[in-house]
Amino acid sequence: MRLCLRMAARRGHGLLVLGALGCGAFKNPKEEVAACWLEVLREAEFQGGWWEELWFAVLDRRNEGNFEVFEEVLGGVEV
Repeated sequence: MRLCLRMAARRGHGLLVLGALGCGAFKNPKEEVAACWLEVLREAEFQGGWWEELWFAVLDRRNEGNFEVFEEVLGGVEV
């Protein structure tokens, strides 16, 4: 996660779309993945307006609640 954010910042990407990292087919625990993203995004290294916009693309074809969890945990977070 950190490497992804560092690479985007270093290359000057102002708009960033991130993913749910395995919460679909690989069944990674959505609550843990969303919480990890939140923890990393709150670190001092990633504060300071590196991005104009940061979005999460969360696919939830089987209505497993992936989108709702990411919205609940990360909705409204400013970086």
